[in-house]
Amino acid sequence: MVGIRRGPEPEASNQGARHRLYVEGSRSSIDFQALDFFFREKEIDIRVEPTGSASSIRAAAAVLHPSHRNYYFLIDRDHRDDEEVEKSWRNFPDENRDNCLIWRRREIENYFLIPEYLARSPYCTCSPEELRQCIRETASKRVFLDITNSVISELRNELDKVWIERFKDNETNEFREKDKAFAKLMEKYEAAKQTCNVVEELSAYPISKHFTETAKEFFHGEDGKREFDGDEELEFGRGSWLKLIRGKHVLPTVINYKNKYFRVQNAEDKYLQGPERLIEVVKSLLKLPLEDQPNDFQELHKLISTRVLKRSRL
Repeated sequence: MVGIRRGPEPEASNQGARHRLYVEGSRSSIDFQALDFFFREKEIDIRVEPTGSASSIRAAAAVLHPSHRNYYFLIDRDHRDDEEVEKSWRNFPDENRDNCLIWRRREIENYFLIPEYLARSPYCTCSPEELRQCIRETASKRVFLDITNSVISELRNELDKVWIERFKDNETNEFREKDKAFAKLMEKYEAAKQTCNVVEELSAYPISKHFTETAKEFFHGEDGKREFDGDEELEFGRGSWLKLIRGKHVLPTVINYKNKYFRVQNAEDKYLQGPERLIEVVKSLLKLPLEDQPNDFQELHKLISTRVLKRSRL
């Protein structure tokens, strides 16, 4: 049994912190629990607070930034493009706008899907190759669902309309193949044209082209010249799928897969299940030295710690 070390409660350790980091989700979310633990583990005096959705955080950042320069905000990448993401890191802190960062991967969970990193958890009981295979198979089951929803998000953003809804995660089985996924997308697209008030704009939208380009990004990445026929398999080191897949659904599936690949016991020698097992695996990785953390975690630590130390001297 590997013992679980319980750190001080967040309220006890950083109640008086002048600096605050607002993240997506609730207190039970991985975003809050992981980042709160990470900064306490690295002894950075900042209070992490969950604040609902990305839109809520963005609105709070715009309102609070002028009068609260010690408040920082971190949101999921979701379907934002590289230019917007990199600008947030390059300009942080942006005195002319806000102190908002955007993860380079879709969600914080995607960082824990990096096989070489995840395999370093002391709770991992499988071989690195078994872990890679589990991640790939789990992602393959939903990759076309995520590609389709990505196209819908781009369409909604471009036309500034929310009348076309994304597909739900319980519909994954209907998106196992490229042709079926595209057919479902066109079904929703045609239905939207019948009910919306921007028919001309929607009709002119090159939805087939966007679907193919998004699929290429997931499967091929920068090798965009390759044709995409839908029969390819996900491969590590090729395409952006590991960065863009819905990590909030893939990571829990991998961690809890048949109670086979990760085993965590508590102080009473009982094996943890579900969310409890997931957060303990995450925490075990965040205990690794800073130089062994994913690059974005290292950069986040540098940006925040520099800011905290600088402000503490004022």
